[in-house]
Amino acid sequence: MFGTRVRPRPGSVVHCSLAFAVEHSGIFVGRDQIIEIENVDGKKNIRSVDTYDFIHREIPTGFNIHVACDAKTGIVLGCKNIASSAKAAEGCGGDEYHLLLDNCHKFTSYCITGRRDNVDTLFTLLEMTISRKMNRGKPITWKVWNYQDDDDWSPDGLDELLEAECAELDFELIEGHEISCHDGVRPRLHDELRAWQQQLAVDLRRRFANNFAALEEAKRSLAAGSYAKEDIRRDLNGFSEADQANTSHWEQRINEPLDNLALHGVRADIHYEWQRSLERQRNEYCLSEIARRRAELMKELNGRLNAMREIADVAGELGINPGLLWDRTRGIGAHSDLETLKRWADYLKHNEGVRRLSELLGRMRRAGMSDRLEMLKSLERYYADIPDVEARSEIVGITQGRDLTHLLPQELVLLAVPDSELLFDLKYAEGRLMSYDYNEMIQVECNREVERATRVEEKDKLGPMIICVDTSGSMSGEPECVAKAITLALAMKSIEQKRECCIYSFSTNIEERDLSKHPGLQELLDFLQMSFNGGTDASPAIHHAIKKMEEKAYARADLLLISDFIMPEFTAEVKQQIQHARNRNCRLHALSIGRPLTLGKSYAEFDGEWQYDPATMGVTYLNKIVADVDR
Repeated sequence: MFGTRVRPRPGSVVHCSLAFAVEHSGIFVGRDQIIEIENVDGKKNIRSVDTYDFIHREIPTGFNIHVACDAKTGIVLGCKNIASSAKAAEGCGGDEYHLLLDNCHKFTSYCITGRRDNVDTLFTLLEMTISRKMNRGKPITWKVWNYQDDDDWSPDGLDELLEAECAELDFELIEGHEISCHDGVRPRLHDELRAWQQQLAVDLRRRFANNFAALEEAKRSLAAGSYAKEDIRRDLNGFSEADQANTSHWEQRINEPLDNLALHGVRADIHYEWQRSLERQRNEYCLSEIARRRAELMKELNGRLNAMREIADVAGELGINPGLLWDRTRGIGAHSDLETLKRWADYLKHNEGVRRLSELLGRMRRAGMSDRLEMLKSLERYYADIPDVEARSEIVGITQGRDLTHLLPQELVLLAVPDSELLFDLKYAEGRLMSYDYNEMIQVECNREVERATRVEEKDKLGPMIICVDTSGSMSGEPECVAKAITLALAMKSIEQKRECCIYSFSTNIEERDLSKHPGLQELLDFLQMSFNGGTDASPAIHHAIKKMEEKAYARADLLLISDFIMPEFTAEVKQQIQHARNRNCRLHALSIGRPLTLGKSYAEFDGEWQYDPATMGVTYLNKIVADVDR
C-alpha cells in the first residue's frame, strides 16, 4: 500500500493522461470497472468501462492509470459512498458535453461532493476537492495502478468486499476524527485496519473450509466416474450436515431402479444444490459477521481516537510524537484516565524546575565510549558542465508550460481552427502547452562527497530504565506531585526512545509495573492515580530492581531512586548487589525531594545524585557525573 504502485479501493479517483497533456478522470467502483463520462456526438454519456477502454480511447493515451493517495503516507483514498454515487449515475446523460464547462472532472467532483453545480472543470480544481473532501485538506499525490498485474482478487469476491469495507472505515474515521490525519497516527491506523481486514478474511474462509473441501472431493469423485449409490448417500450426508436440508426426495430417487446415466445425473444435481446451499450460507454468514465485527472495530477505534485526541495534547507538551502512543491507547478511554494524564502533563508544563529536572534525568546514562570503523564523508572539489537554463542557443528537448514565445507548431495549429481553440485555452489554463526547451552547458565549480574508512569513538546507546519511587506517607503532598510528574516524563521519554521501562513503587509493600510487558498506558495510569502512604524501606525495592537487571531485556539498565530519603540505610546485602550491578555496567542514580541526601556510607553507591527543593524549584547537583549530563 505504501509502494510506488497501488491498488485502488471502491470509490477511488483515478485518472490517465490523454494526448496534448490533457487529463481524463473517473471513479473506480470495483472489479476492474471505472465509471466515466464520454462525449458522444456532443452529448454526455456516463458509462462503466474496464481499464482497457478507460485508457484506449479515440484520442491516444498513455498506458498508466493513476490513483489518488495521501501524499504523506501513500495510503489510497476511496469511499463506498463515492462509488455508489458513480454507479447511480451510470446510464444517465443526454445533456450537452462541453470540454471546458461540463467535462469528466466535473462529473468526478459530483460523485465526491454530490453537487452538480460544482466548478471543478480543471484537473487542478479536482485535486483540491479530493484533498478537501477525501483527505481533510491534507496534500494528495498520484500513484500508478499496476492494473495489468492486478488479477489476484479471490474468486469468491471476499477480498474485494473487505477492501471496500476497509476503505469505508478509513473514510469514516478520517471524517469523524481530525487526529486520524496526524502524520504519526495515520499510518498506524491504516496498519490497524489492514490487520483487521486480513484476519477477518482468514476467519471467514475458515468457517466453511471443510464443507467446501468435502464438496470438491465429491466433485472429483464424480469426474473420475464414481456414481454408485453409496457415494450418493455419502454426498447426501455431507449436504444435510452442512445445511440440515431435507434429503428425502433424493433418497427416494436413488432407491428407484436407475441406470448409470441417471445415477450420474442425480449425483451432479445433488452437487449443484449442495454448492448453492453452501454459497448462500457463506454469503449470509460473511455479511452478518462483517457487520458485527465492523461495529466492534468502530467502537474500539472511536474510543482510541478520542483518547488519542486527548493524549496528543499531553504528548505535545512532553515533546513526543503522538503516533508513538497509538498502540498504548488500547483499553484507555475512561474520562478519569485521560484527566489524570492531562493533569500531570499540565503540572510539568507549568513547573519550570520539575520540567528541567526531568530533562536532566532523561539523559542520566553516562556516555561510555567505544571504537569502531566508520565510513566518513568529506567534500572534494571538481569542475562540471551543467545546463544554463537562461541560454537560448541550443534546443535540448520539449517541455510543458505557458511559454507562448517558443510553442511547437502543432500547438499553434490549434489556434487556426475555431473548434480547437477551446483545447488550446484549456492547455494554457493548466500549464500544459508544449514548447521548445532551450539549454546550453556552462562549466562550474562543484563539490562532491568522498567516503573514507576512519576509526571513530561512539557513545553507548541508551539502555533500559528502572524507576523506584518511594510511595510512603512522608512523600505525600508536593514530593508526591514531583515524583509522579518525573515518573510520567521519564516513562514517556522511554516510549519515545524505545527503551525498556519498569516502575517499582515501594513503601510497606512493593509493586512492579513493567511498561514493556504491558504496552498500554494503564500500568502508568494506575501509578499516577495511587495514593502515597505507609512506611519506607528502600532495600527490598533495590533488591527487586537489581534482580530485574539480570534479565536480558534489562541488562545495562539505568536505575533511578526517587525518595525523600527518610529511610533506613541500605543493608550490606543490597550494597553488595549494587556493586555487582555496577560491575555489569549498570548505573544507579538518586533523586532526593525536599531535603539533602543523608545516606552516610551509602552515598558512594550512586553514580549521580540530585536534590530538588519544591519551594525554590532549585536543583542541586551532588556528584561530578551530573556535570557530564548537563553538558
